[in-house]
Amino acid sequence: MRLKYLSGLALAWPMERLLRARWFPLFRTFLSRRHWVYDVCRFAGTRDFRIVFDVGANVGQTALYVRGFFPHADIHSFEPVSDTFRQLEDNLRSWPNLHAHRLALGRAPESREIVLQDCSELNSLAFTPGPGPAATGRVERIEIGTLDQFCEARGLDGIDILKTDAQARDVDVLAGAERLISSAKIPFIYTEVTFQPDDTTNTTYAAINEYLSPRGWRLAGIYEQNGCGPRSSWLGYSNALFVHPEALRRRFPTSQVDSGG
Repeated sequence: MRLKYLSGLALAWPMERLLRARWFPLFRTFLSRRHWVYDVCRFAGTRDFRIVFDVGANVGQTALYVRGFFPHADIHSFEPVSDTFRQLEDNLRSWPNLHAHRLALGRAPESREIVLQDCSELNSLAFTPGPGPAATGRVERIEIGTLDQFCEARGLDGIDILKTDAQARDVDVLAGAERLISSAKIPFIYTEVTFQPDDTTNTTYAAINEYLSPRGWRLAGIYEQNGCGPRSSWLGYSNALFVHPEALRRRFPTSQVDSGG
């Protein structure tokens, strides 16, 4: 299994390098729905992205990946748990345009306790302290803010890409960005979703779509599909890319996406 994983990385790396190159064409349909960052460039008709938010950043995996495509963009990464945040800071400190914030994002500002899991990627406000022991025996109090307030405090009038991986609390993150969303200030949202009703560690696709669709968002692609169940028979969790056509036209006049049905 390890050899298979390493072989996959070796095969994928040359393509990643090619897609990152500014001289490589942004094809309208070729390579569609295979690499999400290339797709947002293709939809926008440009590689000139300025502001990316990585909510639920963990130790910076997404921020460092996105930086390969947008080396000059300001990338804001949000991680509230202290131990994980320290790793995030260490991983981002070499690049001045990558910013780490010890903060969770939700519907409203507040302070709450979070149960710490054995795997830091599973830390979530969806897990609350119960009568039994926590996975690590530790509970930590964290601060929660909203995207609208964060952007207003820093004079940011929009976000080019909003990535969320909030472990079943992604709708709360979006609700805290209602001003930005309703005023068409975010062209792309990339969020982890589950397609299985018994998956309580991720936000269901239905819940995300129910929030975004009435606000003018369209599903553009499903990426990084992970199986579950016997022999991974069922589609478990994936990442969904949503595009807001009006926000896209405002932010990127070179956009190759229309609002047709």
